[in-house]
Amino acid sequence: MKIVRFRQRTFLILSFLLFWAFLAACHVFYYSVWKKEKYRAESRKLGWKTYRVPPMRGAIRDKNNVPILITRLRYDLVLTRVHPSLEARKRRRARLKERYPSFLFQLPPEAVRNVPGINPEGLYCGMILKKDLSADEVVYYAGKEKKERDFTVKAVFFRETAVPGLPETFLMSLGKTVPDENGILRGESGLEKEYDALLRGAPGRVNVMLDKYGFWVTETIGGTQAVNGKDLRLPLSVEEIRQGKTLPAGMPGGGNHGGKR
Repeated sequence: MKIVRFRQRTFLILSFLLFWAFLAACHVFYYSVWKKEKYRAESRKLGWKTYRVPPMRGAIRDKNNVPILITRLRYDLVLTRVHPSLEARKRRRARLKERYPSFLFQLPPEAVRNVPGINPEGLYCGMILKKDLSADEVVYYAGKEKKERDFTVKAVFFRETAVPGLPETFLMSLGKTVPDENGILRGESGLEKEYDALLRGAPGRVNVMLDKYGFWVTETIGGTQAVNGKDLRLPLSVEEIRQGKTLPAGMPGGGNHGGKR
């Protein structure tokens, strides 16, 4: 009797183990064969990142090739993570303030109230902690970035007037630019908008593998270079602009097409 029960129990245990092995084999087959390509594609999305590289926007020059409006590159320190817990935010803020007192600051209460998505400490993702870093600061904060993981050094293109003392009406006719989600400057008004296709250029692309923390594996970097925009040549000199002469009729803000370069 005991032998029969022993055999029954052994059979049940072996049956269970065989069934478990069958399920495990099916599980392995499902992920390694049946859904292999699907999960491989998803893993590439997680393990690889593609970035668009903004081109340098072309300058606006006078008829003597003197630059009037140029593009400059600056580096900002940007907040990339805000802890969900209030206590964690306070501890993190106190630690960062102690270690990096030069860039942490408190927004005024009225700004915190008027801007949605800002927590009571005045911190929010994308917030500029320090603008226009020096070369030494870029190296310093870039070295701390992997350890802290709360901020990053971000390159930003912006437009800057290269000639002082130009009439306000002329500066307004040049127009404005706005950066898109990839940091590419696009004309919003005036000459910047009218000649956007000429000035904008074409973005490049960077493909890179990410490590488990989301940082670049530099050995895997590849892609294409950005093509910088071309300059726009105006039919007026800086002296004529200062004297109050306006752009020829037909151009935005006043004129006939200026020479393109």
